[in-house]
Amino acid sequence: MKSEEFSVTQLFSYSIFDIMKTKILNYVWLLVMAVGFTACPKSDPEPAKNNACDIVSFKAGGETWQISGSSISFIYPKGTTENSMVPVITISPKATVDPPSGTAQNFFTAAGVTYTVTAEDGKATKTYIAKATVATK
Repeated sequence: MKSEEFSVTQLFSYSIFDIMKTKILNYVWLLVMAVGFTACPKSDPEPAKNNACDIVSFKAGGETWQISGSSISFIYPKGTTENSMVPVITISPKATVDPPSGTAQNFFTAAGVTYTVTAEDGKATKTYIAKATVATK
């Protein structure tokens, strides 16, 4: 095998321009990577919260009550004993109602029972009054 000999000029044949070009390319590559990582899209914004705040259905004492505007009512037949009842209330999705569904109430009072429905957004509210009466005839 023939041994190769290198001269000092061959070993240091890279010019200062070659070295600078390599450094500049490295800095450009680093800059491109930095911009690429910081330019990633942010996570999607939180979707708007629902502002619906309705009582969709109201059942108590084994009956489905009538909802008209902000009034909820039912007329029980003559002879019905006026006791407290546990309502089952269906409201708009993700809304809350106070007092909550399943809480025993006396609907036979003159004032009835006031329910406040608050939408998921926490801003929209609607007030309902639920009242039961007993037929006189």
